[in-house]
Amino acid sequence: MNKKNELLEAALTYQKRGWSVFPINSQTKRPLIEWKPYQERIASPEQIKKWWTQYPYAGIGLVTGKISNIIVLDIDGEEGKKYIKDKGIAPTPCGKTKRGEHYFFKHPGFTIQNFAKKKGLDLRADGGYVVLPPSKHPSGIRYEWILSPEEEELMDPPGWLLELITKK
Repeated sequence: MNKKNELLEAALTYQKRGWSVFPINSQTKRPLIEWKPYQERIASPEQIKKWWTQYPYAGIGLVTGKISNIIVLDIDGEEGKKYIKDKGIAPTPCGKTKRGEHYFFKHPGFTIQNFAKKKGLDLRADGGYVVLPPSKHPSGIRYEWILSPEEEELMDPPGWLLELITKK
């Protein structure tokens, strides 16, 4: 399968999971379409096919938050990795990024804003998005699953993460 078909097939697979996806520019990680409507509704398979016909090498953006029932903890650098190691995380889908990892959790059901409360930790939730495998990073490195959603179900966020989320 060539790369452009791989991206389309992955986008369709994510959509079948109930995830709201849209095309992003692989050079900038910015949306190629007006993505705000997809915070409220999931694109149809026909719409996804149309996008990837128009942008065959587009990366895959995932709308985080209630629409996809997902929040993503973005870990960057050694400080973030050490924090996670010390706190611990149960097995949940996890992807490799250029500088770290994305941990995917079930959305807890209340509105959660994106944040960066600790060095090396960012949360993508309601009103946010992340890049999904097998998209390419602007550096040329591919996003990859360490533990894919086919291998592991989404877990609830750990208690320490819920504390960070609700802390004022």
